[in-house]
Amino acid sequence: MKKIILIDDNKSNQREIYGATFVDNEEYEDCLVHKEHLNENSDFSFLDDAACVLLHDSFEDYVDGKYVSGSQMARARINDKIKDKIPYVVFSDGHSIIGDWNPSERNVVRSIKKSEFYRNLKGFLDAYRESSHIDLRLIAYGSDYEKRELVILLQKVFDELKNVNDKEILTFSFIDADLLERFFKKVKHVSSLTYVKLCDSINAGKLTVGKFKAYINSLASHAIKYTTLVPKQNILLLGNELSQERMSGMNNVSFKSLNTFELGEKGEKEMFDNISSYIPSNVDAIIIDVDSTKTPDACLSYALAIRLSLHEKKTAALAPIIFMSSLTPEIFKNSPYSTLLQTKGISFESPLYTPTAVELIEPLTIKDYRPFFLDLIKVKPNSTEGRHSIANQWGADVLSRIVLGADTDNALIKQARQSLYFKYVLALTLSEDVISSLLSKEGTSEEIGRLMTINAAGKKILLIDDEADKGWSDVLKQMLNGSTFKTIKEQAADYSSLSEEAQDEIESGNYDLIFLDLRMNGVQEEGKVRPEDFSGMKILKSIKELNKGTQVIMFTASNKAWNMKALMDAGADGYYIKESPEFVFSNSYSVNNANELSQCIIRCLNNGYLRDVYLKVKKIKELISDSSLYGERTEEILSSIDIAYDLLAKSGNRNEYKAYSYLQLFLAIEEYVKLPSVIDSSDTGLYLYNGEKRYRILKDRVTTKSGVSYDSKISMVNGHYCIKNDKYTNRFFDTNFLVSAVLIYKFSQDNSAAMGWTKIYKARNEKAAHPKSSNVSVNDFDRILNFMMYFFDKKNNKWRNPNQAFPDIKLEDQLKMLQDKYK
Repeated sequence: MKKIILIDDNKSNQREIYGATFVDNEEYEDCLVHKEHLNENSDFSFLDDAACVLLHDSFEDYVDGKYVSGSQMARARINDKIKDKIPYVVFSDGHSIIGDWNPSERNVVRSIKKSEFYRNLKGFLDAYRESSHIDLRLIAYGSDYEKRELVILLQKVFDELKNVNDKEILTFSFIDADLLERFFKKVKHVSSLTYVKLCDSINAGKLTVGKFKAYINSLASHAIKYTTLVPKQNILLLGNELSQERMSGMNNVSFKSLNTFELGEKGEKEMFDNISSYIPSNVDAIIIDVDSTKTPDACLSYALAIRLSLHEKKTAALAPIIFMSSLTPEIFKNSPYSTLLQTKGISFESPLYTPTAVELIEPLTIKDYRPFFLDLIKVKPNSTEGRHSIANQWGADVLSRIVLGADTDNALIKQARQSLYFKYVLALTLSEDVISSLLSKEGTSEEIGRLMTINAAGKKILLIDDEADKGWSDVLKQMLNGSTFKTIKEQAADYSSLSEEAQDEIESGNYDLIFLDLRMNGVQEEGKVRPEDFSGMKILKSIKELNKGTQVIMFTASNKAWNMKALMDAGADGYYIKESPEFVFSNSYSVNNANELSQCIIRCLNNGYLRDVYLKVKKIKELISDSSLYGERTEEILSSIDIAYDLLAKSGNRNEYKAYSYLQLFLAIEEYVKLPSVIDSSDTGLYLYNGEKRYRILKDRVTTKSGVSYDSKISMVNGHYCIKNDKYTNRFFDTNFLVSAVLIYKFSQDNSAAMGWTKIYKARNEKAAHPKSSNVSVNDFDRILNFMMYFFDKKNNKWRNPNQAFPDIKLEDQLKMLQDKYK
């Protein structure tokens, strides 16, 4: 089998956009060869035995690993090579959507729009693979080429008569007889006798131009129906009274007046309100009479608004749309949405041809919605606000749809949803599966993938965002069900730029969670790149300096990895990427993004206790520093406490981190009671120091098989140490005994249960000592921190009477003991 040769540089990867990945996937390697890199020095022998050549009109030379702009020497050589010997097709973005094919030149399609070419290519290749026959009508018109040929012939007949008054008598000086004969050959249900009679009537001067047009239009309509095209049952005509007269011969047509809409935000809102009430959900085709309005551009905008109303109008948004006008499409050439005319399911027709076109034009399909509509248009925002502001509005709407559904009470979100730009970006996020699911649902559509709201009863939440009113405040408040929610809406370059009221709110509000926007200074920050330069980053650092445990989730439109890392390094407890319309995210991404925010919020609310933990840690560190309790080891102990906090803050669901954190805090207590300046041991016993005096807690050391035994002033009773003479036997002085001695003598406590010490020691041994299976609780941390604040605060010192300890050994007795020891 000879090969079909496709020559297309595919520089913008348009084949993927147009759904023609089968070319690059080599699905047709038995009958198709595609060439992308050619220049004048290439070997063109592959053309010698080609069945057909498909040539991109703008194909450029590929030299030294790149395309040379404007250079088409290879294109010229291909032309010379094939001439008229090989069937060929020329396609380009700048060509007409209808292929230029003529029976007199059956082996040539001189121009066809690139999107249409790739849409028809698969059927063309399938037919060639099956029959080994080249039929370029399949490229020019697609699989329904017979209908399309008929319609094009009809249009050519009308074109010849477009400058002739309908009341004039028709003669063959106005129309090409050969063209008319070709038309009748395509109308298969009409006999050749009918054609002869028509010619006789023309030659006899018995037929006006208007009656002739109506007659052949009727023939074409019947012919198209005869070729199994399904008639449209519900056709909507938008225009004025003249529009009704023009279409008076059509069946199944309902009429509504076409309003005049302004361009811009106000007009778009009115447009969508109008579509909501005007366009029925069961409409099969829509005719817009462009001549009935003084603003043709608004007709394009209106049609675009219909196409983008998938959520509201469902299948009606895919219905064929015909622009009817006695003028030419040139009236739209300066419109920002003129490319809509090149999309599938849209047509521009004269009034006489409109009835036929209505039957011929097929609705847009779900599969074609992206490649043959969305990818061929571009909608820009109307807003004069900066990119940051637009992104805020869009991001809030996306989150609102996922969390709260389609309904919203926020006026700004409602307004934004009534804009072409937001409808366009929303459509871009939808996959074929989502659109299919959306169109199959009854009633008012809701976004796919709703999330549950979060139970935040009793929690205090603060949002700091200069554009909180864009919808963020409303959606977050409803997302956090039962919370006390406040907002700071100010522009600020850093923390000091916030108002005094805002700073007071942050510092004294005792919030369980703070949402903070990365860009708090409006358009002034649009040129900034470095994370540390953003206002939100500076405010974050200030908040964390006040209290490291304050839970802060950063909101940012940036998805740059280094920004995320910088935020987390600065102390952020999470982040949410505000989805920007500039970077179209799929619906599934949006749902996952919202779900991650939800999980982050829950995690932060669970970690709200860290705020109080940090204040207590800060107080403990101050007490240790101010009193120099540890002397030269002070910095070491302070560092140990910092490590304890950091481990706890990062623990999440990792129990071993909590265990290690608890052990670090316990270590600070343990190291304190081991300081010689606090408790010291010698041959004469164990002593507790209060600076000027010492308290003898143990005496009369005796070595036994089980360890060392002392006479002790404190003894274990019912699980707690208290003052009671007894024996203390152990291999070493354990922390429980030492801390209990300090509690009883330094703080005059009755027993070691004071300030929860017994429970603290028990938690250390039974929970923290086994990190992998640990379940150290928030209450455990609260207890040990409260204990440390009490234990290290010299204001709580209340020394007992020394007489409640053993009498200290006299100096002369100590000297004698030393002499005896070193004899």
